[in-house]
Amino acid sequence: MAATPPRFIAQFDDIPLSLEYVNDGGEMSYAEYEYADADGSEFEDLGANARTFDCRAWFTKSAYDAYIQFEAAITARNTVHNFVHPARGLLLGIVTTYAIRHDERKRCAVVDFQFKEQLQGNIDNRATPLITPQIQDLFQMPITGLVQITAANGQAFPYLLKQ
Repeated sequence: MAATPPRFIAQFDDIPLSLEYVNDGGEMSYAEYEYADADGSEFEDLGANARTFDCRAWFTKSAYDAYIQFEAAITARNTVHNFVHPARGLLLGIVTTYAIRHDERKRCAVVDFQFKEQLQGNIDNRATPLITPQIQDLFQMPITGLVQITAANGQAFPYLLKQ
């Protein structure tokens, strides 16, 4: 395994990393709605999905002990990690995939891993509540009767009468 000079210096849970590359990626999330007799779709922006960072870390000779710590850290379950990205700074998240090539005789290891960023902000500050008070009131009204409504296609639906 030939040593490649690192291009980037980073840190993972206080473990120094020499990175050959860091590829940042992201994806937007949309809800898509299609309607009968309408061309095209309507989209609702649901925000950005978690950003991903594909990295290759090199651990050679004197840094091989750090590799052992790094392997233990990335395989720890239910752990949110601190990753100091060379350009973006401190990120919180998890390692979703990894592949390790190592040679204990040469005290050298190369680790490819994907880091996925944790949620930023607070999801409790939504613009609209999931159930509006008016809809909640409908569920709490007493039922006064039941009728059957027939749709245009002949299918029957029960309908609850409320006060």
